[in-house]
Amino acid sequence: MDMLKVCNNKLLFMVCVICLLANNIYAKQQKKIFISKFEAKKIANQYSFYKSSLPRSIRSVLRKKNHVIFSNKVLNNKELLKQKCDFIIKGKYKVEKGMMKVSFSVIHVKTTRVVIIAIASGYPDFRIFTLIDAVSKLVNDTLKRRIKVLLSRPTIMLIDENGKISVSTKDSMDGFDLSDLNLKGINLSGRNLTNVNFKNSNLSNSDLSRTNVRGANFTGVDYSGMKSMKKCLNFKKAKMSKSMINQVYVHNLMIFANIGLAASTMYGSTGHIADLAQDSLAGVADNGFTFKFEAGAYYFFTGLLGVYGSVSYGHYILFEQIPAYDTNKAYRESYVIDYLNINFAVALRFYNFLLFAGGFLGFPLGFNHEDYYSIRTSFGVLGGFGYKFRLSVKFYLYVGFQYKLQLTKWGKHERFSEDQIGGSKFMSFFLDVSFMIGFL
Repeated sequence: MDMLKVCNNKLLFMVCVICLLANNIYAKQQKKIFISKFEAKKIANQYSFYKSSLPRSIRSVLRKKNHVIFSNKVLNNKELLKQKCDFIIKGKYKVEKGMMKVSFSVIHVKTTRVVIIAIASGYPDFRIFTLIDAVSKLVNDTLKRRIKVLLSRPTIMLIDENGKISVSTKDSMDGFDLSDLNLKGINLSGRNLTNVNFKNSNLSNSDLSRTNVRGANFTGVDYSGMKSMKKCLNFKKAKMSKSMINQVYVHNLMIFANIGLAASTMYGSTGHIADLAQDSLAGVADNGFTFKFEAGAYYFFTGLLGVYGSVSYGHYILFEQIPAYDTNKAYRESYVIDYLNINFAVALRFYNFLLFAGGFLGFPLGFNHEDYYSIRTSFGVLGGFGYKFRLSVKFYLYVGFQYKLQLTKWGKHERFSEDQIGGSKFMSFFLDVSFMIGFL
């Protein structure tokens, strides 16, 4: 008899331990969720009670498997972390043309990223609560997943007035209406977002890389901190402001073709073929001009720093006023030189402004005084700045200025020393117009 009592006591103790362990495991599996009143814009008084009744309806379903706190007071992130909340639910609703649209987001408190979006569209009466209960059950089931999975594959749930539910975790979201939502930090990378309506939604810090956004509507969205979208598969017919494109679609490699026209002048020693110095005379540089054709590229290692390189053909027409000497009358001498230039520089980027500074090598192709000079390779420095106007996702129009200063004389006279007559040097101020294509 005593042995039987001992066995029963042991059995009872084991059952209690198992129950405690099971309860502890269940408690750990439960998520702590905070939910408060929903927002509503421009609604009639008859619909104002939904501000509290909708989140309470969601709470009644979620608390069957989770610990849910409802409060009229909205807590900030620090307060939620102090209370050890895993998630916060934020929602809003609107009534238009006799239909109600309710949307709420489940946000991971620690990372502030959206993990679940639920949208219910139905009639503004008791029937909307039936839809809310149905989608809340799906939310409950989804929250069973590990946090890492929830963060890596956010779930989008839509339910219409007939109770038809559409769910997306990693596949197509073609045609989804995600307007006026808080999608801050959401990861939709790799999904088909064709024709998705994001109008007036908060997409700050979100990741829409490698998506197909053909026909998607981004009108009025908050795009601050969004990850780059330059690897998106299709941008055709997407409604997106140029300011948004400039932030989320930044090219690190830009290839360009350029036409430039410059005011040019000589400086330093005379370019004249005779030794004017022996008569204590000197020529006076006159205004000339240059035009060029250029092809090259910018490549940026970071958002700020990069390099610039190009090959250009320059046709320089320079003039010098020659005073009367010996039996010769005063006249205007011209110097026509063709160069193939190799240009290289360090580049900086500030939004759509480009700045660069570097040098160039000039390889002569022709000179109108070759009978008197041995023309030679030249070296100089260059610098410039400009602004690129975005024409489309990949194409730009660049307008800028460039300064070139030749540091070596263009040639050497056959009969005189270089100090006397060695050809002059020149400087040019270019107005550049380029057509650019972005890559990478």
